[in-house]
Amino acid sequence: TLGSTNVLAPGTGAFQIPDVALVSGANLFSLTASDLAGNSSQASLTITRAGVATADVALAWNQLTLDALRLSLTDPPIATRIMAMVSLAQFDTLAAIENSPAYLIHQSVTGPVSVDVALAKAAYTVLYPLFPAQRASFDTALNALLGTVADGAAKTNALTLGQAIGEGILA
Repeated sequence: TLGSTNVLAPGTGAFQIPDVALVSGANLFSLTASDLAGNSSQASLTITRAGVATADVALAWNQLTLDALRLSLTDPPIATRIMAMVSLAQFDTLAAIENSPAYLIHQSVTGPVSVDVALAKAAYTVLYPLFPAQRASFDTALNALLGTVADGAAKTNALTLGQAIGEGILA
């Protein structure tokens, strides 16, 4: 129990408490755990929320994809294929960075990589040839992101990776 919210834990003991708002800084919670026999115990828990939530680059490029499809009046079967291509490019980019199994394009990375730049470049590489009339919006989005990332190996490696995977998806 947290406040007036009761949750049930399965046999593994894992549980989630939905819709708990955290303010910036320390958040003190008082929890009560009870079992079927009527035993209960209380505990205090402090969760510290720090940092700033940033925009998710993959979601931003998914929105750019949707906007491009809408503006070009793309038929649903083709639109679905394009959305899948962008998603696969992003999935395989993350797989290369995390050294996990890829779906279609198997790449490996050595050295530092900016995840955001790699994801954006992969999506950009897929979308750029498919929507020539909207290249300016793709250029603007990519350049805005690149302006926030310091020049160096992480940025260069990310651009190379995103380009290779995007081109592989298009092949």
